Amino acid sequence: MERSRTHLYDPVFKSVARALIRKLGMHILPNNKEGCYKLSPDRFYFVMLPHCAPALLNNLLFTNWSPSILSRVVLFSNGWKEARQELIASGASDGLKIAKELAYITALESVVHSPGKEHYLLWSSRNKLREYRDFEGMRVQCFSPVEMDSLPKNVWNIPPYSEKTDKEISCSSKLTQNSGIFSDIIDANVVPNFIDSNTDG
Repeated sequence: MERSRTHLYDPVFKSVARALIRKLGMHILPNNKEGCYKLSPDRFYFVMLPHCAPALLNNLLFTNWSPSILSRVVLFSNGWKEARQELIASGASDGLKIAKELAYITALESVVHSPGKEHYLLWSSRNKLREYRDFEGMRVQCFSPVEMDSLPKNVWNIPPYSEKTDKEISCSSKLTQNSGIFSDIIDANVVPNFIDSNTDG
């Protein structure tokens, strides 16, 4: 992975962290796009969304809703099914609204895989296989091109859950704005306490 092609964003980056990232030849994204990063179909991507709200992952899929693009994406994020189940269990919204706002995650749930899953299996004390998950639920995941091709064609015609403007897709979502629905998101009121006064680029 080339450092010059690595882009990072975190609302709590301090000036020391920003300086180190730039010194290493990487880039800091200036704005929070809520996961709406448009990817190119002629490149491969490794996207890290560590303990992010499921809606951010949904936004990433929404913005790149094409098998030709998603087949080139490798994700490092929370377990797919678990993230959706945790959101539903949180009671953040009614079931129908959650189903609508997470439509893209749900549509691809059957074709997402953890590469080399056999390497994540450990023998437990009771001689039963259990899945080992790095970073408390984080997984490396990708989409099977063959299985995506076998999905019904109308899957790729799912209407967007947020409105489009004339020139760009609006990815604002109440689920991403309400940090209380996901235990790993820092509350918006707490963030200023972590950011120092130096807010250069």
